[in-house]
Amino acid sequence: MAAPVAQAATRVCAEPTDWRPTGTLPQTMAAMTKGQVTVLAIGSSSTEGVGASSPARSYPARLEAEWEASTPTVDVKVVNAGIGGEVAEQTLKRLLVALDQVKPDLVIWQLGSNDALRGIPIEQFALIANNGIEAVKKSGADLLLMDLQYAPALDNSPVSELYEREILRLAADTKTGIIQRWRLTRHWKDVGFMNVAGPDGLHMTDEGYGCLALLLSKSIVSLQALALQR
Repeated sequence: MAAPVAQAATRVCAEPTDWRPTGTLPQTMAAMTKGQVTVLAIGSSSTEGVGASSPARSYPARLEAEWEASTPTVDVKVVNAGIGGEVAEQTLKRLLVALDQVKPDLVIWQLGSNDALRGIPIEQFALIANNGIEAVKKSGADLLLMDLQYAPALDNSPVSELYEREILRLAADTKTGIIQRWRLTRHWKDVGFMNVAGPDGLHMTDEGYGCLALLLSKSIVSLQALALQR
């Protein structure tokens, strides 16, 4: 189940001028029209909310709060299926089960960081990710991949940058939507918006999780507005 919903944020969060998650979300848009959306947020520690002061400050809980605040007529349920330390192969096994159990309209799959840190061969990672992409699409749910987070612990890491490029390639080749978290968090560092990680140099804090959720919610609601105009 999702963590208790926190208050929606009121602050303005910095973003690159042309930053938006790519892709279309037909199942999500249809569910919003009916007034109820179920989201499966799956991944590792930054989905679970490591670094946040409470589960209610994780990005999935914040996303639920922001989305419902933006569209009060829609009941949004975000299931937090994050487990810290997992690599993509472990998450894929849980994803296949969760697709049947949760029956989400939208899956947000955060992946890549732990595989890069542990030196999983990039070809192996790509095969696993592709299998997950195919499984989600076969289920009928929409999918957004969430790529790596920029963090001091990963600064100037050629392996992390290799994984970042591979996730972008996978999204393009499979026509899958992507949340470019690396680009967003790198922008925060470059413009001095916030410390992109807490004391461990890797995980976000309440501020980062909150801004990620706010910008993601805004993007999804904008996609719905565009769909309704057509």
